[in-house]
Amino acid sequence: MESEKYFSVEAPSECPLKPEVSAFLEKFPKRGGELIARAISGAANGNSRMLNLIRAQRIANSEKISGAEFFEESAPLRGGGRMRVRVYNSGARNPKPAVIYLHGGGWTIGAIETCAKVCSDLARDFAVIAPEYRLSPEFPHPAALHDVLDALAWARENSGRLGIAGGKISLCGDSAGGHLAIAAAAAAKSEGLPPPEKLALFYPVTSMFYRGESWEKFAGGFALDAGAMDAFNLSYCADAEKRKSAEVSPLEFADVSGFPPTLIVYASHDILRDQCFKFAEKLAASGVPARAVCAKGAPHIFMTMPGMGECYSFGLGEAREFLGRE
Repeated sequence: MESEKYFSVEAPSECPLKPEVSAFLEKFPKRGGELIARAISGAANGNSRMLNLIRAQRIANSEKISGAEFFEESAPLRGGGRMRVRVYNSGARNPKPAVIYLHGGGWTIGAIETCAKVCSDLARDFAVIAPEYRLSPEFPHPAALHDVLDALAWARENSGRLGIAGGKISLCGDSAGGHLAIAAAAAAKSEGLPPPEKLALFYPVTSMFYRGESWEKFAGGFALDAGAMDAFNLSYCADAEKRKSAEVSPLEFADVSGFPPTLIVYASHDILRDQCFKFAEKLAASGVPARAVCAKGAPHIFMTMPGMGECYSFGLGEAREFLGRE
């Protein structure tokens, strides 16, 4: 059947870097992972100056879009306070299924500005909502997860005003944002909350334990260094017991039966490649409609950093088709 062919899990295979990726990596900071790890350590000890500079630089390097394409509001957070939310849609006059997009950046860097390009492009077909969830180490787990769940509740409560057709809301995200989408689906399942319609994930973190061959093979020089990933993981959740939960390491510990249909687009040259593939296998083995495809010749971060247009178009096309399927 066509659906069975579509919902398949593609295994990693050897392939060369795309020329556009080689050119991108030539310009990418060679010691960026070391600087990020040092900045996270400083922030954890009360000095966020270097980390804030890296955060600002990441925003500055992201692709810019017109302010006419979105509007911003604030959503309430449990326990008080509010969260900035960016909405890409023409409003209730043009209702569409909704996608909450969760930016990446190791739960530590990144912002709603860094995913503006992909949100803008998805907004051709969907109402897209990008929440500014809190970052670690200032706000470690479960702050970001709670913010995502609060954004989901806010979108449901305001679905008519925001132009969300039928109250249908999917979760989409890259890297740490993909991880938060999985964690939110796990939390909804365990807490008896309405689940997201679908998950569309770009190279998501699925485990803080599993490494695999890709971790060693692409540990340095491919946009996400192993040292930086270790620092991201510890910054987000330093508690060893919490790291064993379904919300933090779903590959190892979560029962994923009953998860929503899930797309995983992973990168061939990424330390997270093997854990992405393993999680897709886990979903499929549990009876979840799962599609996993490899962006061949691509590194981590190709969806949100300029300069890798071919890889980006591949990922965007996969997400648009998947999210638009009945």
